Amino acid sequence: MEVFVLVFNKRSIFLIFLVFVSFFLTQKVTHVSAVNNTKPHRQVSSLRAERIQKHLNKINKPSVFTIQSPDGDIIDCVPKRKQPALDHPLLKHHKIQKAPTRMPQIMEKERSVDVEEAANVLESAWQMWHVNGTRCPKGTVPIRRNTMNDVLRAKSLFDFGKKRRSIDLDRRTEKPDALGTSGHEHAIAYTETSSEIYGAKATINVWDPKIEEVNEFSLSQIWILSGSFVGPDLNSIEAGWQLFTHLADHATTVEWGGEVVNTRSSGRHTTTQMGSGHFPDEGFGKASYFRNLEIVDSDNSLVPVHDVKILAENTECYDIKSSYSNEWGTYFYYGGPGFNPRCA
Repeated sequence: MEVFVLVFNKRSIFLIFLVFVSFFLTQKVTHVSAVNNTKPHRQVSSLRAERIQKHLNKINKPSVFTIQSPDGDIIDCVPKRKQPALDHPLLKHHKIQKAPTRMPQIMEKERSVDVEEAANVLESAWQMWHVNGTRCPKGTVPIRRNTMNDVLRAKSLFDFGKKRRSIDLDRRTEKPDALGTSGHEHAIAYTETSSEIYGAKATINVWDPKIEEVNEFSLSQIWILSGSFVGPDLNSIEAGWQLFTHLADHATTVEWGGEVVNTRSSGRHTTTQMGSGHFPDEGFGKASYFRNLEIVDSDNSLVPVHDVKILAENTECYDIKSSYSNEWGTYFYYGGPGFNPRCA
């Protein structure tokens, strides 16, 4: 079970991921990563390879310590003042804060439980590269090293690392952030409000979805969004933070759910699974879920979400079903196996 809490205030942006992990016997931590090597999966010209390598040399910061992860990733321990985010001119004299000025108002009992579970997580191997017990030294931040193959998976060097606007404007009659273009497919619940939103929270159960191709992925996350869906200026917080226009103040939309990339490399829909790989109708113990959905309001209080809408682009491949109970609050089951007799 994972609890994600995202918090930000009007002047400074904070993304706090408090990951409290406990598992049912039927569940596993999801560790999906492409093998991290420098040999390209496909041929590239020497000129393009040179340009890519020059870019990699710029964004892969010098490290004081390096960790080799069992899954092939290379983790660089970079001095915190040298991390790539601080390359932006607006962050030239940025003061790094370890915690936000204020936390959302929650019951004291819940806060004490959260702190205890967070401490347990920090002592456990909740990242693949933690398995051998190695950690980055104090004063550094762990950053996965970018590789040639990472860049080649992007449309171009210019697009690498950028959020793609994977939506056709004439299809923007319904949510979410992205409608299954560019191979991205979703099963999400979302809430919109005229009130200001300053964060979100949910409890997630974690599985081990199978990934068919090295350049595909399956994720479960929270999106906090603001800006225009029909213009070029949509801001989102997903698994990090970035300099904003609309999100510098507050959000207007929150999405919870899953996303996969379907490359159709075999001429059919991918077998990459979303969530647990089971459809939501299979319920507890089989399907993946989000429960106890909450948002942080303008009073800096965590409040339950009572009204969510759901969306899945291809329900024969991945689907979502939402409901409500006193114990779980607003919750939903989501996911699916990908390719099957009804999903080609």
